[in-house]
Amino acid sequence: MDNGLIKSVEEITEYTIRIQEDSLKNEIQDTLLIAIKRYRDDDQIALQTRRTLFDNEQMEIDYVYDSSDRLKQEIVKMLTDSMPIKVNYSYKNFLLFQSSGIMDNATERFEQIENYYYRNNKTKEKSIMRQIFIDKETNDTIRNSTVITYFNTNKKIDSILSINLRRQGQNRKSVYESDRKNFIGLKEYNEKDSLLSNQKFEYKIDQFDNWTEKKIIENGTLKTMIIREINYK
Repeated sequence: MDNGLIKSVEEITEYTIRIQEDSLKNEIQDTLLIAIKRYRDDDQIALQTRRTLFDNEQMEIDYVYDSSDRLKQEIVKMLTDSMPIKVNYSYKNFLLFQSSGIMDNATERFEQIENYYYRNNKTKEKSIMRQIFIDKETNDTIRNSTVITYFNTNKKIDSILSINLRRQGQNRKSVYESDRKNFIGLKEYNEKDSLLSNQKFEYKIDQFDNWTEKKIIENGTLKTMIIREINYK
């Protein structure tokens, strides 16, 4: 399915856990994030809530679809902010052309615009996302960046180039490795092509060929684990 699952589900709960060691080399697990995703009868995502435990913040995302069941809008609401961010999706020749979101209030303005590009056979080739974040009180540009995502012919992410337009030396390139279904590796390089990190992903798979546990091993050390509880229809 387009949502990455093999069998229809009602709800998925994901626990993102940081793995550390104390001074005696005892493993310490710290839950950072709990994400809950609910799906419609046609298997499209309907609602997502994300709660970060370290700062007790909560984000809720509503997904709105058009008459052709294409994603039309995401409505992103923060628990501590009364003004939601709306991300609008537009299409050209039945293909996703652009997504754009703007948050503008008395103290800050944030813009994110992403354009999508396709090969002649209509498979996605790349997307270019531009972000700018301005502090209105100081008139400072906090963030000004461009993120270029490249896709392989199997519709999976091949690599991501992150360009920081404000700070030199902060550009990054992420290169993904995948099997027929999941990402199994990620290497991150700086702008001089020096390797910064090498991650490997290991999975536990259930009887329906969906993963229920994902281990993220960075430079040979287990750093993060994601536990996924899946309620099937």
